[in-house]
Amino acid sequence: MKGTFGAVVVGVALLVGAAVGGCEIRAATPPSWSWELVATAAEAHHFINGLDEYTEPHAVMAICANGKGFYLFYRTDLDSQSDWGWQQFLSGEEAVSYLNKTGVYSGDPVAECMVVWQGHDELYLFHRGTSANASWGWHEADEPDDVHEYMNGIDVDDVARSGTVGAVNADKIAMYYRSDVTGEGDWRWRSLVTAEDVDDFLNGRGEYDTAVRDARILVTSAGKFYVFYRD
Repeated sequence: MKGTFGAVVVGVALLVGAAVGGCEIRAATPPSWSWELVATAAEAHHFINGLDEYTEPHAVMAICANGKGFYLFYRTDLDSQSDWGWQQFLSGEEAVSYLNKTGVYSGDPVAECMVVWQGHDELYLFHRGTSANASWGWHEADEPDDVHEYMNGIDVDDVARSGTVGAVNADKIAMYYRSDVTGEGDWRWRSLVTAEDVDDFLNGRGEYDTAVRDARILVTSAGKFYVFYRD
């Protein structure tokens, strides 16, 4: 149901390989987006995988959250997968350890993920697949401009990052990325004021001319959205 519910902060999906975020492209059609607002991380997991009241999986590309709930932005023109899992952690370090399967965790590292911070000390990790070569890192930034530069490899080491972003709190933005994968340095960003505005922007509707093919989305506790995108 679009438009009701409750939580705090942000996330977005790692998209690596021929399939996009575990979603297969149906045809060379223009990107088509929609969105959903749910109350909890468990309900978000059900929505992604098509469980319980949801009759089919959804090709969710980005998840973010604030006091209204978990916003899920998904592509309706992609075939989705229903094998996403989820975990809750209390720190970014613990999440990275899980992604890399180090410390108390064993097995092959996680292949792709979406991450959502809830306030200062609750992190929700939505993950899919494994990759023996995967190596995850994370980086904190102060402003969306800093995230944009880091994603594109500007003023760092000229290496674009492939990954996901999620706000830790109102002051810091944490970026989780695959250090074994070189990203595409063509990301841009803009701020928007409502989920409806985000949906129009992603679809190239109204005042916006071009549909977006890939996005990472943050939302603040005050309801301001930051969209990092490639069209």
